[in-house]
Amino acid sequence: MHEFLLFFSEIIKKELWFPYIYFSIFLILSFMKKYILITFLLCTSIVSAQTITFALSHTENGEPVDAQYNWQISNQTLSLYIILNNNKPISAPLVYLFIDKKDRNNSYYPFDSKVIKVDGSKNWVAYNYKFIEPGTYHVYFQSADQKKIADGNVVIIRKSFDDNAFTNGQSRFYEEYQLKFCEVVIAGKPMNISNLFSLRKHGRNVFFYMKSYHALNTEKIFVNIYTKKEFDFGYEEFVDSKKYKVDPTWDDTFFKYKFFKAGDYKVMIFNDNEELMATGYLSITKRNK
Repeated sequence: MHEFLLFFSEIIKKELWFPYIYFSIFLILSFMKKYILITFLLCTSIVSAQTITFALSHTENGEPVDAQYNWQISNQTLSLYIILNNNKPISAPLVYLFIDKKDRNNSYYPFDSKVIKVDGSKNWVAYNYKFIEPGTYHVYFQSADQKKIADGNVVIIRKSFDDNAFTNGQSRFYEEYQLKFCEVVIAGKPMNISNLFSLRKHGRNVFFYMKSYHALNTEKIFVNIYTKKEFDFGYEEFVDSKKYKVDPTWDDTFFKYKFFKAGDYKVMIFNDNEELMATGYLSITKRNK
């Protein structure tokens, strides 16, 4: 021990300790570089293992054609292929596609969902989906055990306004319209707003109230109502369609509809040019005996 202390004191006196310090720093930096590189490669492989793209078409091998994450919608709908590319064949017979939409508070709410059959010999899945509303969407695939496979975002915007897009400062486009459901409307005010109503003995009346800061700019509105099929996540079963006459200068309107069956419903309102004005969701629960 005494000899070691003498040796160490001589190193300090002669300033021979600098090479040891440099060598130690070199070893530490070399180790950190290797660690960072390995970590980066692992993260890259994980991220690139499963991807989602949005494209107008795809090849027979699932490669997207004309893919991007920002799209313009000029007509009533925009049809895009949502393509999931996996790093190996997808063995599950089914995958679940979920689509959430961002609201005004920058929070996402469930918008739509689909069940997709899978070809077990392929490492990709493509689903042709029709976007009918502008907005920011969070799209993700899940397995049957509710594990997320991949996710991605897509932005759908209205095509630039043309010269006829406005009349007296009133927009023909309806991004700011809100559709609410309530028990009754009194003096133009919706009362007891809710998305959940209980079925009664002879059906359940629900008021649909639509409001915006712009004029309706249409003389008629068309209401389409859909519900979910059994064992399906999407609102694909048509229920009913109604037509109402309105004053184009109004900035709100309401009407009454009677439901006769319990279930989850999607309501879509269009103007007389078949442009989507508003969408809403509500549930009718079974009557308590």
